[in-house]
Amino acid sequence: MRRWLAGLLLLSVSTLAALVLIEGVVRFAGYGSDQLLRDDAVLGVRFIESKRGLSQGTCYHANVTTTAQGWRTPDFTQMKSDDVFRVLVLGDSFMAGMQVNDNEIFSSVLQQRLNQARLGKRVEVITFGVPSWGTDQQYLALRQYGLRLNPDLVVVAFYAQNDVAETDLMLRSSTNIYPKPFFDLDEGRLIELPFVDQTPMAIRLGRQVAARFRIYPMTRDALLTIPLAHRLLFRLGIVGVVPQPDESPEPEGASLWIWPDRWRRQIGVFELRPWADWSRAWAISESLLHRMNAEATSTGARFLLLGVASPIEVMPHDILTGLIGQKMKDFDADQPSRRLREISMRRGIDFVSMVPAFRRRIGDSAQIFEDLFLRCDGHWTVKGHQLAGDAAAQEVLARVTPALR
Repeated sequence: MRRWLAGLLLLSVSTLAALVLIEGVVRFAGYGSDQLLRDDAVLGVRFIESKRGLSQGTCYHANVTTTAQGWRTPDFTQMKSDDVFRVLVLGDSFMAGMQVNDNEIFSSVLQQRLNQARLGKRVEVITFGVPSWGTDQQYLALRQYGLRLNPDLVVVAFYAQNDVAETDLMLRSSTNIYPKPFFDLDEGRLIELPFVDQTPMAIRLGRQVAARFRIYPMTRDALLTIPLAHRLLFRLGIVGVVPQPDESPEPEGASLWIWPDRWRRQIGVFELRPWADWSRAWAISESLLHRMNAEATSTGARFLLLGVASPIEVMPHDILTGLIGQKMKDFDADQPSRRLREISMRRGIDFVSMVPAFRRRIGDSAQIFEDLFLRCDGHWTVKGHQLAGDAAAQEVLARVTPALR
């Protein structure tokens, strides 16, 4: 038994030493990203509190800082002073902006532009944006944390390309790491489904230790691309969503633009005749937006539904046809904005879309498009965040300037 324990101890120490050595090499060479997210019993996933780390991919490199409350936004106090006009922005990975530095993110641009207008009050923009969040998680964040901050304006940045799918159990991406809460409709009434994170305690503790190593997310993400490994990670509780094979064929002409794997399951939101799962997901999204509008305005805040410009909605026609291929006959890039406008009119929600501003800037220029969207993952570049912030600032100013002056 002593020999066995000594051997086990030696193996453990050797493995740890090897991991530390590999981690050191990875950090010295500048590879990998720091683990910046953690699981959450209410929201499913959120940022680690008071974290500074590196986020990088094949075409971006960004420094990320989070607050003591666990948001990627400038530090703020719970209490709002009388000379502050507070804007709360809720969204997903586009609002999280993991591809750009802290001062280059959409909310920073928006805050700067609003303060330049000299509204008579200092504008403070607080962002609750987390990668992979759906509208359901944004609603829970508003209810649990956001309304306590007494915002004057609540902005929901709706990224239709995947926000609709994220609210539905059948449509949600199988590569998402963390389990999440869901809502459903019962005879048209929105109901919150029980959410219990069934990840084993050992896996949770292991994540907390592994989060200190850059090689953890690198290894995990690489394994997710292997179906057998993906299924094993799910059975171990490391991945929170059942892996499902993607049988969609590679679009014709996709070499014109990189086609991220997750986009294949998002094309349904643009189809002229969506199938039942998409119709249900849109219905749930509408009910969530209605609930958010009602709860925000009940506190005296204004509410704005902001349609985020996704790459598929604004890309030049040549790139779009190369990606969509034979599906173009059933495809309508204006479908999400049209649906959001119909929802806003039906529910009495103030709505504006960024899509026209991006289309005006891009036109048919592939070069300008690539200046605004990253080839490797489709998120905004620094210039994309600047354009989005400028467009949103104009709409916000049109709504709040008369009241403040």
